[in-house]
Amino acid sequence: MKIIEEIMNEIIYECEKLLKNTNYYTHNKQIINVILREFSEIKDFYAINNKILLLSNKTWKLSSIRVIIDSADYSYDSLLFDKVRKFERL
Repeated sequence: MKIIEEIMNEIIYECEKLLKNTNYYTHNKQIINVILREFSEIKDFYAINNKILLLSNKTWKLSSIRVIIDSADYSYDSLLFDKVRKFERL
């Protein structure tokens, strides 16, 4: 669980850093906002319940993975997307 916690925190930190950096241009601002919202909710749920919240009960996969696959421009923010995929695999 420690690894999962670390990745969650890294994803949230990376999202906040990218969104606050006014000198950085990305096509993925909306996607980053989705990831930040989702992982903030996951982190809060984990802190209260000591369980990982999976936000799509039908497929038991993270919603942000589908958003990334469907809409992301991989030439930007690939490190963040890789972390989200790593979290999903764990």
